[in-house]
Amino acid sequence: MEELLKLVLDKVGKTPEEFEREVEELKDETDAAKTLQRIEQQQAETSAMLLDFMEYMATGGTV
Repeated sequence: MEELLKLVLDKVGKTPEEFEREVEELKDETDAAKTLQRIEQQQAETSAMLLDFMEYMATGGTV
């Protein structure tokens, strides 16, 4: 597997260090995307709860 990686890196003209750096950058981007997705989900849940509360208050606190 390591020989295959070396062959591919030679073909694309990258050093192992460049490859590792790019892999780390992609991992960071993936982590950031997951965090953003989690925040968006939490925002949607919070908005739904706020809407439910506003409807509850608009009806005088009755269900």
